[in-house]
Amino acid sequence: MFPFMDSMQTSPIAHLPVELLIQIFVDCAQDSEDDPLIALTISHVCKSWREIAYDSPRIWQYLSLDDRRPRLCSEFQIRWWMLNSGTLPMDITLHISDHDKLLPLIIPLFEYMPRWRKCAFRGKIQEEMDFSAYTSSEAKAHLRELRIVIRDPSDLEESDLEEGSRNSPTIVQAPCHINTSSYDITFRCSVLTLPLPSLMTPFHVTKLVICESTFEGPTDPLRMLEFLSFCPSVEYFQYQGLPHDPAYSNAVIPSIVKLPNLRTFVIHSSCAVRTLLSHIDAPNLTELHLEHTNTECDFATSPAYPYAVEDGDSDDEAGDFSQSPWSDHATGMGLRSLIRRSNPPLEVLLMDYADMRTKDFQWCFSRLNHLRQFRIVASDMSDKVIAMFAPYRAPRVLTSLDDDDMIFDLELDRPLHLRLPLLSSLELWNCQRLSGRAIVKALTERVRFTDAVADEGVYSRMEEIGIVGCGGFSDNHALELENVAGNRLRTN
Repeated sequence: MFPFMDSMQTSPIAHLPVELLIQIFVDCAQDSEDDPLIALTISHVCKSWREIAYDSPRIWQYLSLDDRRPRLCSEFQIRWWMLNSGTLPMDITLHISDHDKLLPLIIPLFEYMPRWRKCAFRGKIQEEMDFSAYTSSEAKAHLRELRIVIRDPSDLEESDLEEGSRNSPTIVQAPCHINTSSYDITFRCSVLTLPLPSLMTPFHVTKLVICESTFEGPTDPLRMLEFLSFCPSVEYFQYQGLPHDPAYSNAVIPSIVKLPNLRTFVIHSSCAVRTLLSHIDAPNLTELHLEHTNTECDFATSPAYPYAVEDGDSDDEAGDFSQSPWSDHATGMGLRSLIRRSNPPLEVLLMDYADMRTKDFQWCFSRLNHLRQFRIVASDMSDKVIAMFAPYRAPRVLTSLDDDDMIFDLELDRPLHLRLPLLSSLELWNCQRLSGRAIVKALTERVRFTDAVADEGVYSRMEEIGIVGCGGFSDNHALELENVAGNRLRTN
């Protein structure tokens, strides 16, 4: 027997009641910020202490992590602590010396949020989060939304990081769901950049929002795609960027990110539309919002522009005018890539100050067979695009008559077809290049056709038509279309 074990057995502490010894260990663990491994240290003193430590979940209720000691912040250590603490509520302390280490440190803890009793931040962030109301009730807290704000370094000065400041991590509680007995929690934090993949672990979140708040150090779209790859369960993703040249870290074409549960995708004020749409596989996407993505700048000359030439990259044969030809091209090619790869059952497409080329509208409209709602604002679309909403007769191989060598195209024999067959809501806002005559012609033909065949179940009846702020659409045009559409037409 080792000498120190003899001394342990003969010392006064060896004669203490187990209950008292456990309480001493708990008090030590509770004040463990200087020694985050105190519970583990206790378990290695001797066999009897080891048995006491692993039979006493209360000792493991206190978890302290420090981003300056990454080896002690591993996912294994976190799981070990959670396993030994049983089902008891946890007090968690996070020491943050670098804002960009916050997410890698806290993400592995999100799956244990139902057991959080307290989460305290130390170091550059001073914040206390009290979860005791959740752990003491039957309804538990679950992370639903992660909201990340990317800030300028000057905004994250240590002097600004007082408790309760706008840059401190915060939580927002949603009402308890009666059926599921859980509270939906939104966790909001500020960082300088998104974490490196080497620091990340996959985690469960339903809603993810990433917002840029600075033109300094723009977000690398490739880094964002890498971050998304760790969120396979996300159902709603919103990226609110700023209109600047995307800061590609390298010219390597990124891997495709599989998001099988993504239902809603919102891109706002970003010039990385093509990058994001072209490298996401979202087979269940039903709603896509493209907002304020038009720009007159041409970022395609960037040496790190990560695209090979694809089918459709050639110039638009229609030759229609556009105030934002580069972003029109990027948006159209991104949407083509998404549709080609995922064939999503897209039902809602909202384009607010976002546009495409005429050839892209035609390509997409011919494939969006589930689309029910389409709204576009401030588009330079021409009369050629609005004409795509009207019924058309599919091209047919021409017939040659051998007797007199004449060719006939029997157009009236061809059946009528309709792009966007399930479309029931169409809104055109501030589309100044559309003529009123073209709008009336296309939509009159569509309304009459769908009203006549809606009962067959192949095409949906137009239920709502909004024409607002389109300069070429006069009151007389509105009256003419209203004679066909009735109260389904809205012009203000």
